[in-house]
Amino acid sequence: APASPPPRPGGEGLTLGSSVKNLGELLSPRGVLSPFRVEEDEDEAPHGFVYDPRLLIFEFVSTLLLREEQVDLVEKIVRTLSAGASGEPAALVSQLIMGAGKTTVVLPLLALYLADGSQLLMQVVPATLLTFTQGVLRERFSSFVPKAVYTFSFDRTTAVTPQLVRKLREAEGHGGLVCSTPNALKSFALAFLHLMHELSNQYNKEAQTATRDASGFFGAQSWASGLFGKPAAHGGGGAASRSRKQVGLCCEVMALFQRGVLILDEVDLILHPLRAELNWPLGERKPLDFTSERHAAGMRWELPLHLLDPFHFTARGECVMCVPRSRTSEQLLQRIAAAVARGCSRRAMTMRPHLQLLDPQFYERELRPLLARWLLLLLLKLGVKQIDEEEMLGWLEHGRSPPEVKASALKRHVWQGKLLNLSHDLLTTTLPFVLSKVDRVSYGLLSADQVERTKRESGGGPVPTSRRLLAVPFLGKDTPSLASEFSHPDVLISLTILAYSHEGLRDTDVRAALEWLRDEMSQQFGPYPKRAAALTYLRWVEGAGARVRGSGGGAAVPAARTDDAA
Repeated sequence: APASPPPRPGGEGLTLGSSVKNLGELLSPRGVLSPFRVEEDEDEAPHGFVYDPRLLIFEFVSTLLLREEQVDLVEKIVRTLSAGASGEPAALVSQLIMGAGKTTVVLPLLALYLADGSQLLMQVVPATLLTFTQGVLRERFSSFVPKAVYTFSFDRTTAVTPQLVRKLREAEGHGGLVCSTPNALKSFALAFLHLMHELSNQYNKEAQTATRDASGFFGAQSWASGLFGKPAAHGGGGAASRSRKQVGLCCEVMALFQRGVLILDEVDLILHPLRAELNWPLGERKPLDFTSERHAAGMRWELPLHLLDPFHFTARGECVMCVPRSRTSEQLLQRIAAAVARGCSRRAMTMRPHLQLLDPQFYERELRPLLARWLLLLLLKLGVKQIDEEEMLGWLEHGRSPPEVKASALKRHVWQGKLLNLSHDLLTTTLPFVLSKVDRVSYGLLSADQVERTKRESGGGPVPTSRRLLAVPFLGKDTPSLASEFSHPDVLISLTILAYSHEGLRDTDVRAALEWLRDEMSQQFGPYPKRAAALTYLRWVEGAGARVRGSGGGAAVPAARTDDAA
């Protein structure tokens, strides 16, 4: 409403503009915003007011008074979305302190503004806040302004069905809200990619069959008709048809998502690059390189074991020698131990609660050159001889490729090039990463009690073998994650070696090792005391400071042992 003309000189009374301003002040307690918002011109003279009934309705339904910064934030978000409606998708990030009404005020108010029947509104919150957020929204929109609150749940076992698409369309058309978690959306995206991957594989197989069986143009046309969703008259694969239907439903869901609005609560946690990762392994299981090949079998775990050996020697004065004992190897061990001692004195490393790297720059300057020479001893033992030692050191430390002539020789021995690349990655990336972690805080082994607790919390299902035997991520001190595992195989192997080194073997590990040794001995020939398994058991017992009856005693195993003895 326009303001009244200014009063005549000498006149008394209030203009309509000043009356409106006084009314706004009366209706707005200090720090609280009223639905009656006074508009002022550049001279701060009131010339009208804005009345938004949605704010009044929200205050009535919520039994609270809105604050100015809350409404300003909501209007800022709405303006940003309106500005991006005709062009690129709009995005906005805002930060509020705890207790500012982010979940109880801002999110419901945005739902009141944006869930208007023309677009899908989805609110994504961490899993721990899902129930609370659903309760708040249902409380706000259950009486005076009814809005349905849906839940989008999805995991690897969920199928994309027409019912799911229908539910999302109803939420969009009726102005409802959809609550979800980050893992549900990521699972849907991964399921979409998985279906596309399977469909691509099926089409590739059909194309190969059509290439072999096609007789001219009509055979190729038969395959192409199946590719574009029109099965040939003589029949089509049921798996391909199901995959096509699933992909079509996924496309409909993605279309709803793309023209909708997504609100992320706790965005710093949801989009964290390390805590928010979700991996789905696809395809059949295949062994990693250097696990079962004829050349360097088992090197996938022996390489990190060899690289970690000097740190075990520094901490305990003993290690498992994966290379023959020599003056060079012993001098390298002593030099690495001295470098670690210098790091501890400079506070670049620490021995509490165990050996840990604190300064990556110290590792680059002091430790990596020594560890490269230590790793070179193992590579020479394995027979990597296509390039000389200085070229191998340059490859290990800096990733420098050898001259073209020797590079062509390596191409004829692919396993040697792979081994050098793996060694370079372990030395420059994996090792400093795992040495910076704290056992029982960032990673560790599951104890028997934790295995049983995991079974109960996961509904009584079996704990995967990988989680029972290998290191798992920890959320805090003695608090393992419920289902997460390390995705990088070399990080997993290295952390598992460190975990067993720091924590020791569990009772179940000792029992499993003894049962395996007994089975090995039953398959070997010769007198029992002279079988390889019996001699290994004898070394184990004597290495622990005990003796086996009837063995005639014997000295304890020396601190540094050869590879065969290990």
